[in-house]
Amino acid sequence: MNSHATPLLDAALSYAGAGIPVFPVALDKTPLHKRGFHIAETEPSAVRALFGAPGAAGVGIPMGPLSGVWSLDIDREKIDPTTGGVIPAGEQTLAALVERHGSLPATIEQRTGGGGRQLLFKWSGERIRSRARDLGPGLDTRGVREDGTPAGYIVVPPSRHLSGGFYTWLSSTTDFSKAASAPLWLVFLCTFNKRVREALAGLGITGPDGFSGLPPSDWPDQAARLLADANRERAGQKRNGFAFEAEGSARERYALVAIDGELEKLSGTMPGAQDETMNATAFSVWCLIKSAGLEARSGEIRAAYLDACRSLPNGAGKRPWTKQDFLAKWERAQRDSRPRDLSHVGQAKREGFGPNGTSGTRPVDEDDNRAQSRREAPRSVDWGPADLSLLGSGRRAAPPFPLEALGPFWAEWSTQRAHAASAPVDYVATALLTSAGALIANVRWPVAGAGWSEPPVLWMAEVGPPGASKSPAIDAVLRIVGHAEDRLAAGFEAALRDHETKCEVAKVKFEAWKAEIALADKNGVPPPPKPDDAGTPEAPVRPRVRVGDATTEKLAVLAAGLPRGLLLVRDELSGWFGSFNRYNGGGADRAFGLEAYGGRSFTVDRMKNPEPIRIRHLSVGVLGGVQPDKVSVITDGPDDGMASRLLWSWPDDAPVFRLARDRGDDRAAQEAFGRLADLPMGSDDMGRPEPIRLPLERAAEDALEEFARDAQADAANAAGLYAGALGKARGHVLRLSCILEHLWWAAGATDREPREISARAVMEAAGLMEAYFLPMAARALGDAAIPEAERHAMALARQLRRDGHPTFNARTVGRTMGTALRDPAKMKAACDALVEAGLIRRVIKPVGTNGRPPLDFEVNPLVLRRAAA
Repeated sequence: MNSHATPLLDAALSYAGAGIPVFPVALDKTPLHKRGFHIAETEPSAVRALFGAPGAAGVGIPMGPLSGVWSLDIDREKIDPTTGGVIPAGEQTLAALVERHGSLPATIEQRTGGGGRQLLFKWSGERIRSRARDLGPGLDTRGVREDGTPAGYIVVPPSRHLSGGFYTWLSSTTDFSKAASAPLWLVFLCTFNKRVREALAGLGITGPDGFSGLPPSDWPDQAARLLADANRERAGQKRNGFAFEAEGSARERYALVAIDGELEKLSGTMPGAQDETMNATAFSVWCLIKSAGLEARSGEIRAAYLDACRSLPNGAGKRPWTKQDFLAKWERAQRDSRPRDLSHVGQAKREGFGPNGTSGTRPVDEDDNRAQSRREAPRSVDWGPADLSLLGSGRRAAPPFPLEALGPFWAEWSTQRAHAASAPVDYVATALLTSAGALIANVRWPVAGAGWSEPPVLWMAEVGPPGASKSPAIDAVLRIVGHAEDRLAAGFEAALRDHETKCEVAKVKFEAWKAEIALADKNGVPPPPKPDDAGTPEAPVRPRVRVGDATTEKLAVLAAGLPRGLLLVRDELSGWFGSFNRYNGGGADRAFGLEAYGGRSFTVDRMKNPEPIRIRHLSVGVLGGVQPDKVSVITDGPDDGMASRLLWSWPDDAPVFRLARDRGDDRAAQEAFGRLADLPMGSDDMGRPEPIRLPLERAAEDALEEFARDAQADAANAAGLYAGALGKARGHVLRLSCILEHLWWAAGATDREPREISARAVMEAAGLMEAYFLPMAARALGDAAIPEAERHAMALARQLRRDGHPTFNARTVGRTMGTALRDPAKMKAACDALVEAGLIRRVIKPVGTNGRPPLDFEVNPLVLRRAAA
């Protein structure tokens, strides 16, 4: 515990005693617990437990209803880490606002550890949002979410800042109940973001006077109504312009009214929330469609959804929304949505109905209570019913990568390198974790409990189609790995020269020994033994981490000569998995691959050399790309746990390609990775290299045990490969915690290397698994579980939607797609699946025509209609 723990705890208990919930934060102001300010407490014993955790450097307080205040942050002048430009001091911005709108009242005020100021104002239900620099350079706000729940927090005295400064109170009182109310002009500016303020100005509302008679807590709802009316007027629509003719069962009519309400809300979305609301609305609408069996009316409902989207104005300076943007959201929602439980609808006879249980457009008839069969899928003329399930991807949505787990330095670096590579940040971040783990593979091992220890190596599969920028993202990380390898290899040339000298000395000694043997034989005396220095010395291996396409025997030789550990990098991982047993008839290659994950000793017998290769700790990290249609090559192997060792990264889409103009500066990242390379290995009693074991803190062990129990319970209810992934999850958390601990240390200023694994590292690692890697495993392994023919059928259907042609030739499309469907057998299986689903049908040549019948097909208009407005 740091030297400020006692006064920090005393202060935390004092705040809690005044009814203000508190929680601990680290030196960089991030919460120690993965749940952030949601664990804030006022009960003394709970506060003591929270602030007893190692690493507590500050007291955090949530804003809004929990503390009764919101914050206006006034930063000092600083450098923007993204652009390198100067951000003016917030004092200048605030002075200009005061001169324009009026003065501020005296209120509770503090000096932050970074040299800025924070003003605390009374919170009375205002929907002050947490925003950075929306009011202008150097001014931030910390407040609540749209629904009024806390969304931000502040750090208060006597907390310590990363710069070494301390937070101090500037006001005479620290009683939050005595905080002044902010002037209405400031409340207006902090309630609406800049784009909303611009939209309201177009309606003549430029300040609080535009909401005369309404409390500030009601301003956002009133603004939404006014903007919705303006949007509809601009789009030529009337209020309730999305109402559908209610017919069918009670469940169907209920869903239609609810859908109408969802679209009504969408049309009133304020700038700044439009993208999120369009996604959420499409998802809710599709849940209702599937719940009530309204697929037959999905075309009509989609048209209404597109109308609602078109009514929304584009934000200033933003790329204009297009029809394809709206359709992409609609189709993604169709794929990811699930039916809701509407069993309560129609149970009460002759009662009104509505989306929230309110009175609707007409009463429920007696006949509505009888069982209703689900409607058939939509029909086209002469086509019959169609199975629409093949028009999705069958794949769950990808979670975003939680960059905050990497710490501020690596999060910023990963973002910049991803931007330069025009790649999803996931690829850079996961490559960073894997490479860092390989650098300390046999250098530092985490130890949990009495003796559970694992090497911090990861096997990372980065999934994406060709052109997804997997390789450029990985290369960005490998450049700093190369710098670390250069540091490891310092002095190697001298060692090589020394080896050459010893070889020449050995030759001389050997010849002299041979002469002594000849003389002894001539004189009839016993021959002398061979001197120790007469044999050829073992050649040194140039220190490195990365290896490429290597046979098992070559990897074993390298692992024996490079005891720190290795990183196997492959452009296409499925080739490595498919290469097992390529060179021999037994299972030796696969056994080697399995052991390369665990860090245990391993011996490789060689056919051409009687001396086996002995490896003290076989630890090999694995990093590479995988094309989506090659995932099954990895997952379809023997059920020996190999696929469960993999962590998966499969972002939804690569960003729009942009040519990087800034070369970037990797010197700080190179130096940080160099610190990992400088870490020395330990040794055993015989002087052999050995990892240094780092114990987990007690709180870290508790957190790991809690995660392991949850994963164990989930695994009991899972099956197949995903159950295996859950079984390996606790080991992955242990490995990730060691990697994160050392990444944070490498990016910091302290010279004291980690001596234990902190609770923060374990909780962040557990958060990574829960929020990212386990959902990614479900995404990848679930996709692999779809039969190959269905996967190819889905891919073909997507291509047909994009092309938009009413007919197609299978051979031509296969060549165009350039995937596995170039294989005629796989294309035939995909077409057969779509024919069976009623989505395409064969075009029959007239009787009497000669030659082999072409593979021509007609496309069901339903397929094309889903891509048209």
